Amino acid sequence: MRARYPDAKLASVAHSIGSLIIGGAPNVGEFEQLVFIAAHTGYFGDYAKGRRVPMALLWHGVMPTLTRIFGYFPASRLRLGEDIPAGMALQWAARRTPELRPEATDPGASRAREMLARFGGIKVPIDALSFSDDAFATAAGTRRLLAVYSGVKAEYECVEPASVGLARIGHFGFFRRDAEARLWPRVLARLRSSKPESPSAATHD
Repeated sequence: MRARYPDAKLASVAHSIGSLIIGGAPNVGEFEQLVFIAAHTGYFGDYAKGRRVPMALLWHGVMPTLTRIFGYFPASRLRLGEDIPAGMALQWAARRTPELRPEATDPGASRAREMLARFGGIKVPIDALSFSDDAFATAAGTRRLLAVYSGVKAEYECVEPASVGLARIGHFGFFRRDAEARLWPRVLARLRSSKPESPSAATHD
């Protein structure tokens, strides 16, 4: 994008764990704005209470076992989205603490340390949107993710589905067609109106 449109403003819209991964990109400093949808860090303890034990068993039991059998995690067969490469699946499975500690998932950890070191230097505006019926990106999970971006105080909004005329939204509902008129304009408006803010920008729920 930068090569094709050298004068354009670049922004990133990231979903779920992508909101963490994007912060570790070597060229993240080229973005002028980050927008996070249903952001979290993948820590099972932040999930909704009824989902914590099942998801802990999935991430830390089923996922590493199947990954070692198949050579990758066959998420699509379990209706859990796209298949996950072995390295990523095993790294995710090894994380059992709320803190992002590279040594806990990778003995060498050099790449992970480099990635985490970038977060504190990010100063661009961050807008985060989560949903009250999301069992994975709960308010606690989103706040834990935003805390990683220590150089920015993000604008954060947690949306009740009923407040926008939807029966449910959940973790993936933002991308359904019925959310087009109710949720997409919120993100588009933030992208259009964004301007650099100081780290003291207010946070709201």
